[in-house]
Amino acid sequence: AMRECFVQADIDFHKVQATGDNGEEDFSGTTALVVFLINKVLYVANAGDCRCVLSHRGRAVPLSFDQKPTTVEEATRIKAAGGFIEDGYVNGALGCSRAIGDWHLDMKEYDSNGQSNGPLTAEPEVLTREVQDGDEFMVLGCDGLWDVFSSESAVEFARQQLRSSNDPESCSTQLVNEALNRHTADNVSVITVCFTSTPPPKRELQLSASDMEQRKATGGMARTISTEGLAQLSRALTGDL
Repeated sequence: AMRECFVQADIDFHKVQATGDNGEEDFSGTTALVVFLINKVLYVANAGDCRCVLSHRGRAVPLSFDQKPTTVEEATRIKAAGGFIEDGYVNGALGCSRAIGDWHLDMKEYDSNGQSNGPLTAEPEVLTREVQDGDEFMVLGCDGLWDVFSSESAVEFARQQLRSSNDPESCSTQLVNEALNRHTADNVSVITVCFTSTPPPKRELQLSASDMEQRKATGGMARTISTEGLAQLSRALTGDL
């Protein structure tokens, strides 16, 4: 049903685009990410390069995958539909491989049953997940967020905000502000959804016996750098900040 809704929205969008406000063709397009929660089951439909990630006891769990023409799955689909990839763009024109709109690029084709036959499609990928104990919140964001945040760092950042304020709206605002501070070059939209009314609990560090011995040997001061921190350090050393 979610696939049918996306395709029908795309077809209806095309009808509106054909005339535009001033009688001229409209060249706009958009990605789309939709989440339904029904009977404790999450249904996530994604068309484009938005992303949904869930925090399970502080661990990032992907609920969608970025649809880029450079991924193996999307490249295979695009080529099977008669398209090609040039410099990471579908037919040399679009950086994401699924979208609503963008009909002016002449890359869309649906049959009478709504089945997509073109290299560009609005048909979403749909993932499902049953809500589990330990699921804390999820973050939905467009590509401007993920250009400067990994899924793991976004979950860590959001978790810190929610532990402080327990306010998902404020958390979303802080994620947007931090993306801007990191000089994202694209639009940024973020929605944070909490599964409980209480803030995420403090995480207890789980150490193996060998890790415990190492901490004792170093006076309990052992610490590792995060993946996000390592990436920022690398950019600083190469002058790419």
